[in-house]
Amino acid sequence: MRRITEFEGLRAILAWWVVWSHLLPYSGIQIINLPIFAAWLFKAGYAVDVFIILSGFVIFLLLDSLPKKSYMQFITERFFRIFPLFLVVFVAAIILMPLKVFVFTNGQWHNIKFAAKMLQEAQNGYNYFAVHIISHLTIMHGIIPDNWIPNSSIAFLAPAWSISLEWQFYLIAPFLILLSRRSLVASFATCLITIIFGQLISRVLKFGYGAFLPIKFEFFVIGICSYYAYKYCEANSKAISKYFSAVSTGLIIISFLTIFIPYKPIAVKAIPLTIWLIPLASAIANSISIKFLPLNLVSNILNSTPLQQLGKVSYSTYLGHILIFWLLMWSLLKFIPNVNQSTVLTMLSSVGVITVIITSFAMYYWIEKPFIKYGKQFSQKMSESINP
Repeated sequence: MRRITEFEGLRAILAWWVVWSHLLPYSGIQIINLPIFAAWLFKAGYAVDVFIILSGFVIFLLLDSLPKKSYMQFITERFFRIFPLFLVVFVAAIILMPLKVFVFTNGQWHNIKFAAKMLQEAQNGYNYFAVHIISHLTIMHGIIPDNWIPNSSIAFLAPAWSISLEWQFYLIAPFLILLSRRSLVASFATCLITIIFGQLISRVLKFGYGAFLPIKFEFFVIGICSYYAYKYCEANSKAISKYFSAVSTGLIIISFLTIFIPYKPIAVKAIPLTIWLIPLASAIANSISIKFLPLNLVSNILNSTPLQQLGKVSYSTYLGHILIFWLLMWSLLKFIPNVNQSTVLTMLSSVGVITVIITSFAMYYWIEKPFIKYGKQFSQKMSESINP
């Protein structure tokens, strides 16, 4: 499977987008009070939506590149890719939860409503402790509606809602690609029905951040369609090279303009789509050697060494950064009980950011990488035992 390096750089940007989107409210700055462009810029939801699109692309690339891999091999490798780090950080979050409670109870710089929300989430975690433990150990916490168990998808470790969403997609992705090979009409109909079902059920039941797969399924579908577009462009590079720059630029502009239409449900989805189309177009241009300065410049930025290195550890960054912030804010309160907002902001954006980077690399090399290797070895042994 060819590695698309532009997407490694994109992962870095998205992970740090989420980090800063949490850093600001933790420092007492409410994103909703920022100017509209800045509010867009620091809204973590858009970054996660692009992550979801990217996941749809990468998983279909993986499955299409390795068609002989069995379902159990695929699921085993995916499990060892996400679960070990998830488990470690989730347990750490439970242990450190009293620090979070202390910070949002005593930190005078916090917005009152935001602090109350954080404390209520912590209380809900303790109130339904056993259910949260069981659902998180199965990585299926995202399928439990908040109507039944409050804050199920974000209990103790808020970023983990998207890990459950990912796992739900992994479970069905092999069947989707098999269906697409047999009948494009059937696969299209299945995707459309799933999306409609997600929209209907979201009106009846509330799932935190849309952690139930059908609710966010359209973003996975965008990623899947993007993969086939990428594959087509690679296979027909000569035919599309003359028109690619104009077509890709036009699609990006149209997607961006859709943001301003009055119908909000579409306008909101246009933001992550626009963000996604830019690195996708740059990756295709780089793959088939199209010289178009804007896309080539994006490709060069995404392929820069800092973004490539940060992208490699982006999963650790995404999942673990809030624990670093809890520890740092707790330490500040212990030494400076009346610490003000500017000091907290300065410390989180300097010491906090540096610590997140160091911790991310440590978790990647000590947890992620060894278990990825073990997962592949275990999967290979499984295959050999089934097919000696």
